[in-house]
Amino acid sequence: WNSKIADLDPAFRLAEPYPTSELTIRDLFSHRSGLPGTAGDDLEDIGYDRAEILRRLRFVPPSSSFRAGYSYSNFGLTEGAVAAAMPTGKSWEEVAEEKLYRPLGMASTSSRHADFVKHANRA
Repeated sequence: WNSKIADLDPAFRLAEPYPTSELTIRDLFSHRSGLPGTAGDDLEDIGYDRAEILRRLRFVPPSSSFRAGYSYSNFGLTEGAVAAAMPTGKSWEEVAEEKLYRPLGMASTSSRHADFVKHANRA
């Protein structure tokens, strides 16, 4: 939880240098990075892929000071997951399946959008 994103994913940047250097997985999962809640959502809607959206978060002005406010951010959480999985050499979707879903017996749960859309009965 306390691993710095800069150590795990050195290419990731926020708009300001200090939060970029101090940002942790915990900060992203607790939505206190300063990213506005909708950061990246519009880009996804018009077809940008995950890697490009995460790269472009560096251009988003913060909605609050680092660690001073809460704002639910889909792509902030995504970066936390992507960065946490990087040391394994696997995608976060693979790691979630191996470490969370399978051990819990969640045989039809996935974090992959493609798996979601291929099932008629989904939530």
